[in-house]
Amino acid sequence: MGNQSQDEVFLAAQEAVGAHRDSQDGDVQEIKNSLEEIISLLTMNKLDMEDIKQRLGGIRENPANQTADAMEEVPVTFPLATLTNIEELEDYVKTDTGKNAFQRHIKKIGGNDSKDFILRILRHTLTNSLAELLSWTGRKGNFPIKQLLCINIIFGAVHRAFKCSLKEFEIHVREWLRHARQRKLREERKQM
Repeated sequence: MGNQSQDEVFLAAQEAVGAHRDSQDGDVQEIKNSLEEIISLLTMNKLDMEDIKQRLGGIRENPANQTADAMEEVPVTFPLATLTNIEELEDYVKTDTGKNAFQRHIKKIGGNDSKDFILRILRHTLTNSLAELLSWTGRKGNFPIKQLLCINIIFGAVHRAFKCSLKEFEIHVREWLRHARQRKLREERKQM
């Protein structure tokens, strides 16, 4: 009996050691699985970060997002206040450099739709006092803007952004110019 109980104790001890090893092996396997999952998540995060960096780089390099630089490139002060200022802008945009800088400049102004874009550009580009002296075709002795290169550049920007037709562009510009006097009077009343 003594041998049998020693054998039983020995077997029980072996089982206990085996069970302990099995639980250790299970713990080790669980740790390995957790580490593999962590490594997988870190790899995905790294790929996401590289994608974000690439996108941010593209945004920074996109000329449409270089607001401060583009606004400073055009050596004309906006809004234009005199017919002489219009002539200066026209001379500037006759060069490729000037044309490109002015295009970038007006793209920064933006808008929600073609009409909003046109009106925002006009408000930014012309004072109401100057707009009073302008008309699309030069009617009533006003200065005609239909053939101005800067107006054609503005139309091109609006057309590219919103597929605006020349007729639609013309209607919005004419309407804005027509109300210049009213806007100017409103401005003057606000200043009093």
